[in-house]
Amino acid sequence: MAPVDLSRVLWTNDAPSPAEETSLKQAVSKLELKLKTIQRNLDQHKGALSVIRRFPYEILGRIFCFTLHDLSPLDKRGRSSLLKLGRVCRGWREASLLEHRLWSSLELGRAGTYEQVTTWLNRSGNVAKSLSTTLEKKEDNDRFTKSTIVRLLTDGPPLDHLFLSCGHVRALAQFIYHFGLARVGASLRPWDGLRSLVIDISYQPDGASAFDGEIPPSTIYSLLPPVKSLVICLPNQDSIFGLHIPHDVPIGVTPTLLAGLTSLGFSCDWESDHILRMLQQCTNLDHLIVEFDNLVIPTVDPSERTYPLDGIQLTKLRSLELRWLRGPGQQLHILNYIVTPHLTSLAIVIEMDEDPTLLVDTTQKITHFIKRSRCQDTLCSLRLQYIDPEDPQDFASIFSLMPKLRQLTLQSVMLDGDFWCTLRDQNCLRHLEKLEVLQVTEVEDSRLFIREILRFLEEQGKREKKCDVLVSFPELGTLTSGDAEDIWLSRTKGSLKDFGIEFSIICEAIDYHPPYSWNC
Repeated sequence: MAPVDLSRVLWTNDAPSPAEETSLKQAVSKLELKLKTIQRNLDQHKGALSVIRRFPYEILGRIFCFTLHDLSPLDKRGRSSLLKLGRVCRGWREASLLEHRLWSSLELGRAGTYEQVTTWLNRSGNVAKSLSTTLEKKEDNDRFTKSTIVRLLTDGPPLDHLFLSCGHVRALAQFIYHFGLARVGASLRPWDGLRSLVIDISYQPDGASAFDGEIPPSTIYSLLPPVKSLVICLPNQDSIFGLHIPHDVPIGVTPTLLAGLTSLGFSCDWESDHILRMLQQCTNLDHLIVEFDNLVIPTVDPSERTYPLDGIQLTKLRSLELRWLRGPGQQLHILNYIVTPHLTSLAIVIEMDEDPTLLVDTTQKITHFIKRSRCQDTLCSLRLQYIDPEDPQDFASIFSLMPKLRQLTLQSVMLDGDFWCTLRDQNCLRHLEKLEVLQVTEVEDSRLFIREILRFLEEQGKREKKCDVLVSFPELGTLTSGDAEDIWLSRTKGSLKDFGIEFSIICEAIDYHPPYSWNC
């Protein structure tokens, strides 16, 4: 059939005839197909010019690390995400293999067989390797010795870090007793070469009782390998002791192991002085985290105590973090018993409590600790969270004891204008490089609050080093970082950047302290 001439309807406004309409529809279909082909070719050509193709594989690998950061150690979901990145193209596969850290941290769970796990970990090269696993139940010896985690710690590649979550106390005892058996003349196992170990007995499996009134025997801690970093998280005292809470239940970590530690994390809400007895042996400690402190000093003859009344000397300690302190009158009680002359970083997170009288002596405890330790000239980082000072001016006075402070984070701390005014009057914090005032609540005028911070910074004049300032409000409204610049310009000449200040305001309720994060 001869083609229909469409020039009449294409170059006029005349309506097409039935034959012309049919031809037009066929032509439209062909043109749409051509258009899709052209668009596909156009996208392909533009893609070939994409900047990401010019990225070195090393840079791509680092981007992958940031992408999977929240999934580390890699569980089933994380491993799937990593493998999907490697399937995009050969270049991305090569980038993922070059970034050895992506393959170095693994949560076992149902990660696969011994052979599959070792293949995965061997891709990490010489990067420090870590494993995380949960001991759910005690098993018969034959099945136990053939389990993936036992084989890995016996015959697998060298490991640096091990995180053990305990879903069953007897399973933990079986596990540690197995590796603690004497092996005269035998070669070293990955278990023997561990650098850091986390034993979390506070884990609660769904729909099950984790402890059944049991606590792990203290003898298991005498069988631990000579690690440099140790974290012990003990179960809640109510779940194992009930109404009867003994003060003399031993922990059992040997003095030799404690003396070799450079990092210690201890989570325990038992009414005891276990942490003080342990710290007495920690002569090389550099980093200390104490969580759920419920320090109770037994009433005994002073001569029977294993720690000095004038304070335990932690001369090498650089970083101290006290988390979720609770118990009437026990907030910061541990600070009365330790001396840290070379402390550089201090973090204090007090559990939120409806009774404000429990926090009255917070300022006094911190002040007394700093003065007694004589760490005024070494302390350069401070983080305080969930503190409601009774006297803001008195609270501000503690910063006059920290002339070298470079980083300060105040999260969910009740502040008002008097606080910033006192800082100005006492000429404090002149060397700050990072100031974070997070989750500001109960402020009637957020603009006025920002103005007080800016007045404090203005009094210090231009800075030799840049100061990053971050303020967050749970309910920000219309306030933005640009408003801070406007408030500043209304008071002084020159921008914030001219004074070396980078000021940001956000509304997200960011939690800068991840609870139960043990990275010793």
